[in-house]
Amino acid sequence: MARIQQTWNLLNMHYINLAVLPALRMSTPAKRLDWASIHLGMSISEAERELADAGPNEKGPLLNIKESIQNIFASALGLPPHPRSEVIGLYNSDRGGTYTLIFINGVRLDMAAHTILVDASVVPLTESLVVKISPVLQAVTTMKIANLPTNDEEMRAWRMILPVFAERCRTWEHTPNCEYLARGIPACLVLDGIEESPLCSCGKGRDLGAFGANPKWKLVHKEAVRIAIGPLFSFSFFEGLQAKFRDGALEKDRLDVPNPSMRSPVITSDPDHCANCGASGQPTHQVCSACKKTKYCSRACQTSHWKTHKPQCK
Repeated sequence: MARIQQTWNLLNMHYINLAVLPALRMSTPAKRLDWASIHLGMSISEAERELADAGPNEKGPLLNIKESIQNIFASALGLPPHPRSEVIGLYNSDRGGTYTLIFINGVRLDMAAHTILVDASVVPLTESLVVKISPVLQAVTTMKIANLPTNDEEMRAWRMILPVFAERCRTWEHTPNCEYLARGIPACLVLDGIEESPLCSCGKGRDLGAFGANPKWKLVHKEAVRIAIGPLFSFSFFEGLQAKFRDGALEKDRLDVPNPSMRSPVITSDPDHCANCGASGQPTHQVCSACKKTKYCSRACQTSHWKTHKPQCK
């Protein structure tokens, strides 16, 4: 059976270059964007449609976040009944209110994947940052900001997926001091107090698009990270994964990354390849001294893979 390596990956989210993707005219009348509503609606599976009238706790975090992403697109494009919004807030009434601000650059066509993306910059709010950017927060409260309510499970899901949305479009390099190296990915999952951002600081203020050139938001430019938000379409093992997340496995699946390269997943069932990275031996494999079966290309890979291999080692 194929095994998916336990390192950071983008699942079915491919890398994109926002600078070359065509952008929709934001002045396009909503009546000419009916196709977008139909397209976004296709991200909901048949099983999920059966939960359409259920409450947030019954739907589970994946369906909740998919619906929130639909609302982000609707607010960015001004699809009825949503007015067009420049700023979107993720909100949790039990955790102090708005905990993340999303500043919309625009909506782009992802030609390779036949879908659309929200090009945006995100600012996860922390207690210290709220004090620092209080003038911006006051300005936001006077605007028609689209606040999206989220419960604790969806809030945790957003903190997990924001690094994915940032990684898939990044044009910058991670530094040796990257928080992902010290804390894993996301950099923080704590909900109480919101003391840390789930994103590393490597991408702050880097290549922010139109938002970075807007003097109105100058105070938060250095705190923002560019992201590409896309619809979360179902894939072959989606229903099982959704059930797993609904059972509270989100936090247990937080990934600890051995290096900042953010490698894609290695899928392998070949016993002659490294169990950790899938590579061939350099020049030969090392074998686990306990089970004498599992092979590794290096000591570093064996150490990184031990947590996964330990329960199976015999």
